[in-house]
Amino acid sequence: FPNYQGFENLPDIEDYIIIGAHGLSVDDRTIGMSMTEITGGDEKEYYGANTVVNFIKKEVLGYSNVWNKNKASGEQSIIILNACSTGAGENSLAQQISGNLNDVVVVAPDSPTGNVQDPVTAKFYQYGPRQEPTTIYENGKLKRDKNGIPVYKWGKVNNWRLFLNGNMIGTIRGDQKLSHKNIDPIIRAAREAELNTEK
Repeated sequence: FPNYQGFENLPDIEDYIIIGAHGLSVDDRTIGMSMTEITGGDEKEYYGANTVVNFIKKEVLGYSNVWNKNKASGEQSIIILNACSTGAGENSLAQQISGNLNDVVVVAPDSPTGNVQDPVTAKFYQYGPRQEPTTIYENGKLKRDKNGIPVYKWGKVNNWRLFLNGNMIGTIRGDQKLSHKNIDPIIRAAREAELNTEK
């Protein structure tokens, strides 16, 4: 929701709520998101955590089968913000959102999201928070691999950040595809730390 180009590849897990949006920045700080309502219409800009949370509650969770199923079964809900830099900096937009969405894990990139190229299909997919690739030239021509696919030099790898109840609970490298395998242990550790604190 919504399905931006290449967004279908991030990730292929049915029990995550994935929000594809643009991060809106002012003075290098992401303070909002630009999204399209599920009922259609033009893309709109939403500034401030409260405004974004109201949009998520009305336009995303109100229509989400995953949200309703998790609520009924008591399962942990995980929202992935595929929106540039929404997890960046102290008290990031994602951190504020997680504080307003009680007991929901919010996963967000700490930098602009980049793309990777599928070596078989040559299609580009949005993947995770990493610097944009730069093209490599050889003898004045774009360097290509044996299949004719352009070769890129990737920038440094950044991170997905995970937030729960207004606190950062962990990070996952941006070149790893998000999955239960790398998300669940972080949530488990945070829950155990909570229980130990309460004792």
